[in-house]
Amino acid sequence: MKKVREVKGWLNGYKEAEDAGNDLTVLFDFAKEGEATEEEVDEQYNATLQIVENLEFKNMLREEADPMSAVLKINAGAGGTEDALCRKPQIQTHHLQPLGS
Repeated sequence: MKKVREVKGWLNGYKEAEDAGNDLTVLFDFAKEGEATEEEVDEQYNATLQIVENLEFKNMLREEADPMSAVLKINAGAGGTEDALCRKPQIQTHHLQPLGS
């Protein structure tokens, strides 16, 4: 059952990416005819890109142990402890988000 859910998740993700790509193609054709704006095409492009990037990220983390928790230890380097503390919010934002956020 778990394997079936996993395969369905991949198929749904592929279908979502395919639909977004098709929407982007149609919107681009409309824009060439003057029936859609460049901003609408850009919005659809960004939405499509986000869907594909989420699938790529999911693909990178598909191994059995990947959903497990991890401990991240950061040691100050050449920038010293002050530089390391300044980067703490960046690290939290980029590396401590749950999968799919």
